Amino acid sequence: MNEVKPLRQEPLVSVVIPTYNYGHFVVDAVESVLAQTYKRHEIIVVDDGSSDDTPGRLASYRDRIRYVRQQNQGVSAARNLGIGLASGEWVALLDADDVWHPQKLALQISVLNAHPDLSVIGGAGSSGALPPDLPEEPVVDRLSVVDFLTWTPMAQSSVMVRRRCFDRVGGFDAKLRYAEDREMWIRLAAAFSTARVKTPLYYYRAHPDQVSRNAMAMYQGLVLVLERFFEQNPRYRHIRPAAFAFLYRDATLAFICQDDRWTALSFLLRWFVSYPRALPHPDRDFSWERTKVFARILRAYPSASSSIRHHGGAPSPELTPRRSGTTGGASSIDSRT
Repeated sequence: MNEVKPLRQEPLVSVVIPTYNYGHFVVDAVESVLAQTYKRHEIIVVDDGSSDDTPGRLASYRDRIRYVRQQNQGVSAARNLGIGLASGEWVALLDADDVWHPQKLALQISVLNAHPDLSVIGGAGSSGALPPDLPEEPVVDRLSVVDFLTWTPMAQSSVMVRRRCFDRVGGFDAKLRYAEDREMWIRLAAAFSTARVKTPLYYYRAHPDQVSRNAMAMYQGLVLVLERFFEQNPRYRHIRPAAFAFLYRDATLAFICQDDRWTALSFLLRWFVSYPRALPHPDRDFSWERTKVFARILRAYPSASSSIRHHGGAPSPELTPRRSGTTGGASSIDSRT
């Protein structure tokens, strides 16, 4: 295993894990924090009214974690409770069905020591096997609010935030059932220096229990988040076309995954009409993206090419997004980077 460089500072990190009926997963999440090479952390598990065996499974960890239980109120309320209980300088968020790389905290603290102006740091997740060691000197990208308006550069369980930042911007919006994480990242990035490390920091599962399966609800939640931001921040209105074009792209892909080709095609058309140019992105070339997506639809549905010529219209869209990872809320359509 790589030797972690000596840290100039070793701040306490409060790890907040909200969970709802994920007793069969949450122990792995807790174990992944206990296995961190960076040891200055506390673990706060917020049980959002689980009706499964979560309390029993966590009973043997009570001397190593702070376990609190609340009446079911959703993922945002659970995270907010955990943040309110945090005593660390930094708050790290971990979904109950995700597992951190053992060097996750050490790597991010090392980056923060090298860039002391940062207040928010994130990274990527992976659904495949993680490498034995994280890079000693990872690529670090500075991020602006524009990045979060147009795409999702940080994955939920990778994010660490200075505790005092929440005092300024407030907690997660408990009224949002969907896209509550994207809405928070936008608020934070608009107010504080933000960056990501370009390496997977945790493993995420794909499983049937994930609650964010309603593609249209996800889409509508993100529309609400974007509309509200642009209404409150008119100086960013020039970003609006690209922001919604990226949303239509994500919706197209989500409905393909949901086996709804007509709704996917309707969003593909919106994507083209709203932003005919290639989408701007720091890492990817989107020049032929729409053509590739259209071809993907045709490959997935061999009869689609003939059906398109005869179909009288497409049904109203109904986004298989990626997942929620914890309680009754959900996250952005595709925040796995």
